[in-house]
Amino acid sequence: KASDSLVAYYQMGDGTLDDYPLIADQTDATLGSEVIVNGDLTDNPFATPSYTNGWSDSSIGTSVAVWDSGNNTIELVGDSSGSNRANATARISCIANKTYKLDYNELTTPNNSVIRVNSTGSWSGTNIASFDTEANIAPFYFTSNVTGYVYIVFSVYDAVQWEIGNVSVKEVQGNPAIMTNMSSSDITTDVALSVVND
Repeated sequence: KASDSLVAYYQMGDGTLDDYPLIADQTDATLGSEVIVNGDLTDNPFATPSYTNGWSDSSIGTSVAVWDSGNNTIELVGDSSGSNRANATARISCIANKTYKLDYNELTTPNNSVIRVNSTGSWSGTNIASFDTEANIAPFYFTSNVTGYVYIVFSVYDAVQWEIGNVSVKEVQGNPAIMTNMSSSDITTDVALSVVND
């Protein structure tokens, strides 16, 4: 059992932000204000020019990103070639070395979906973070490496559809950290004090 190999015990608290892989500051375990523009998608995210309403359709080939004004969602539809991606890119303003929480609702979950976070605006850029949305569910956390614009690319390929809505990005307050080289199964909760004191 996990407690047999216990080396150290760190109280992470029971705060509102206790989500793997985030280690929240238990003195200030709060979120800042919304930093994404038009995250509720009430306005056409793909109005021109790009990022007028916070978003851009950066799809490739015959793949498309479409606004559903009835549901206030974005539908990403890939083509059948397997090489052309449907991309919806949100542009936000971040502060270097600050950690952010990315959350959203999804109505469908295709097999070939991914989120990439970068400072270049390229759909393939991963210099900040990359999230496998097929294997994991939101929320996701990333730490910005720039002060300025950061781009969040929702992307699919092949003949699949991914529908998302209510996108939110907020700064995690205090002094948070993100676990690395660990999985959620590595975390043991509510270890007995008798084990800790042995």
